[in-house]
Amino acid sequence: MGMSWSLILFSSLTKIINAKYLLKIRHVVRIFINSVNICIGFLIISFACTFHEYEVSFWMSLLSSIILGVGSALGESTTLGFCKGFPSSVVGYFGSGTGFAGVFGSGIILILKGAGLNNGQIFFIITPTVIPYFLAFWWIYRMKEQHQYIPEDKNIISQSVLSEDMETDERNNNYNLVNGAPSETMTLDRVRTPKLDEAHNNQTLNWEELKKIFFKVGFFQINLMSVYFLEYMCITCFSDRITHKLKTKYPDRADEYVFQNGYIILSFCYQIGVFISRSSLSVIKVPRVEIMTTLQLINFVFWLFNTIFLFLDNFYAMFVIMVWVGLMGGASYVNVMYQILESPNLQRNEKELALTLTTVCNDIGILIASLLSLLLDNTAFKDV
Repeated sequence: MGMSWSLILFSSLTKIINAKYLLKIRHVVRIFINSVNICIGFLIISFACTFHEYEVSFWMSLLSSIILGVGSALGESTTLGFCKGFPSSVVGYFGSGTGFAGVFGSGIILILKGAGLNNGQIFFIITPTVIPYFLAFWWIYRMKEQHQYIPEDKNIISQSVLSEDMETDERNNNYNLVNGAPSETMTLDRVRTPKLDEAHNNQTLNWEELKKIFFKVGFFQINLMSVYFLEYMCITCFSDRITHKLKTKYPDRADEYVFQNGYIILSFCYQIGVFISRSSLSVIKVPRVEIMTTLQLINFVFWLFNTIFLFLDNFYAMFVIMVWVGLMGGASYVNVMYQILESPNLQRNEKELALTLTTVCNDIGILIASLLSLLLDNTAFKDV
């Protein structure tokens, strides 16, 4: 648990640094640096697992966990920011990919371990997957360069893009006055078409921008933070305690697969729910994101009281309910991100900062849940 919340802190710190110092760097450059970072992290953890008998391996594994946590945080915030140059619904495909990663990542490790490979070999084998990770982003970046997205309402372009285009147009007009070339068509096209990579035009984090962003989309950020706090209490604290209580209540079934792996299966069911709901944006959009927050609160109350009283002691029923917990979390994530991208209150050059700060709120919810779980495990739930 301690390592978990420390990694969350590093994740949040990475996103804050990205918001403060890196938002003006091109997305493809950030993803390339991140790819190298992830590759190094995989190689270190592979080495640490292979030579685990040495004390230094523990510190190397800790270092690699931090590196990979930083890579995950930077990759998420950068890719989300890149989505602002596409139709807002694209964030649903990104969400689907992140949801699938939770299911596929766990599954591929189980398959490779079933094939007899140890952790060191597994991490070494998956290290080259960093290459298609970067190449996929680079390909999308190149396609975006060739086929720029133009909003249906071409008049709705942020002031930041317009002002930059107007400065360039003024230089072009001065040039054309000297050379006698017409510039009206070119100027109109430039005003109507946003630039390929607007990273250089992004607003970066400062106190004034923080207040502005929160005033404009804070409602969505608070809802997402609340949902993730509630669900991480369910999948970490409550499900762990319930699994322990069931093993104590039914000691004769302790050797059964479901009882031995109850907590892991509950976590896997949660990931399935997240994957399904993060893939749902193209089918259904929920503008009232507080609906998911309310439903997740109901889930929280159920798992809390079941932890205390254990009125439901059927693992299979709880597996289904945990899928529902994941559904609410994933649905909140994609709908919040979509609403922020669609928000008429945000300028175009504010959206990447807003998305990055929203992921920080996400981390804050998880961090509070982790700390509260740690507190409860050592106090109220100590004998549960």
